[in-house]
Amino acid sequence: MDKTLTRYRFFRTGLSGTKTIFRDPMLILIFAAPILLAAVTYCAIPAGADLLMKYTAFDLSLYYPLITAFFATVPTLMYGMLTGFTILDEKDENILIQISLTPFGLKRHYFVRTGIFSIFAFIFAVFFLRFNPLYSIGIIRTAAISVCLSIEGAAAGLFIAAAAKNKVEGLTMGKALGIFMLAPAIPFFVPPPFHYFAAAVPNYWIGMLVFSSCNSALIVTCSLLVHSAVLFAVWKKALLNIAKG
Repeated sequence: MDKTLTRYRFFRTGLSGTKTIFRDPMLILIFAAPILLAAVTYCAIPAGADLLMKYTAFDLSLYYPLITAFFATVPTLMYGMLTGFTILDEKDENILIQISLTPFGLKRHYFVRTGIFSIFAFIFAVFFLRFNPLYSIGIIRTAAISVCLSIEGAAAGLFIAAAAKNKVEGLTMGKALGIFMLAPAIPFFVPPPFHYFAAAVPNYWIGMLVFSSCNSALIVTCSLLVHSAVLFAVWKKALLNIAKG
């Protein structure tokens, strides 16, 4: 396939994916949710913490690492839902059948579809973690968390697109996946070695990366390996199921 044509198709596929968002009010809300979440983190939580300390003597700052881990994870699901809904729209319009017959192919198409929103997730995570007023995280851990979150977004989007028949089912599955957003709290509340039993859950490693103060290299390596394995498994399954769909 001609390289120039391939680059053009990559660009058009990515652009059409973002255009789809602005045709649906629900998708616009999902796209804007991470920005609203960041505003809450920067403004509401510090102000609320001061009020809690003043009137109840409760120190919310002790939970800032946990809040940071949780709020960094939420946008991942949002961008994953955008990926899944975009592909579901294409399934409804029978666009995927047409794409499968072109030299560009479904694999490249899915790669771009998941890639564009994974880039959004990565960029948001980097800015959120580096400029987060609640809890400071080093550059290496910020990079590792951002990569892992972008992988989670891609995996969530492919799972929703492969398992759901329409947007209503996709929204339900997105809500069901939301339970995994609680996983970063496991290493915060559960003492070792018991929390290691959750090591197969990708979001568990987001908590480990946020809370870790030592052995960062080992934790980063394990985090990337677990996330990559999950993405590979979902990718293989999703390609088959979506193509059948």
